[in-house]
Amino acid sequence: MIFNFNDERDRFFWGSFWHDDNCRNLSVLNPDDVILAVNKAYIDMTPRTINGLGLSVDSVPKSYKKDYNGLVNKKIKLLNDLRQNLAKNIVNSVFKANQFKDAIHKSLCDTFKKEFEGLADKLNKDIEQANIPGLKRITTKKITYGKAQKIVNMTMKYLYFFDNANTYVNSVFNNCHMAIDEYIMVYFNKNGINRPGTSWSNFDDATYEEYQDGIKDYCNQKGEKPFFAEFKYWNQGRKIANNP
Repeated sequence: MIFNFNDERDRFFWGSFWHDDNCRNLSVLNPDDVILAVNKAYIDMTPRTINGLGLSVDSVPKSYKKDYNGLVNKKIKLLNDLRQNLAKNIVNSVFKANQFKDAIHKSLCDTFKKEFEGLADKLNKDIEQANIPGLKRITTKKITYGKAQKIVNMTMKYLYFFDNANTYVNSVFNNCHMAIDEYIMVYFNKNGINRPGTSWSNFDDATYEEYQDGIKDYCNQKGEKPFFAEFKYWNQGRKIANNP
């Protein structure tokens, strides 16, 4: 994949990617490479809004520090395993199968959400048992389908810039979904798609699918693929938001 740094779109994606790894030497067939995209997309998913996941507490009494450190280490391992599983699932169900369908997207999202909820349940049991003053349980209802679709869609967006991604343009990327964020919603709200009464991060699966179908219909009318039209509409949504 060759970047044209005189092109606004290429500069945007390079700036949103990582700078310490050369994405042109990475393979979409290697889970150890794909995890880099998943880790980047995990940040885009805004896990900080999942109450309790940060295991934040004002201070940890000395007698509880061992238990607290154990909780932190367990959380790190479980989150690493969660992201590794997503990377493997994407490699196997998308790139090794050489396909991307709505049913595959939903399966990836459902699996990620279910595994994330299981992770939170495990940590919550340990939090209750540790009984550390001020340490709150993780709010599992904040682990939404909206967050799951975000990490899946953003991962696919970053994978497009891997070295061998061009091989999968027709079979995979042409069928990928548009990553939804606030600027995308600003644009489409102004252009005929009713804004749901919630943010993207709180979408359930039905709300997401309805909104994504609206995007597909809009893009189809213009002869565009949603995945490749994203930057244009994201940029226009940003301009609308900043100049109402």
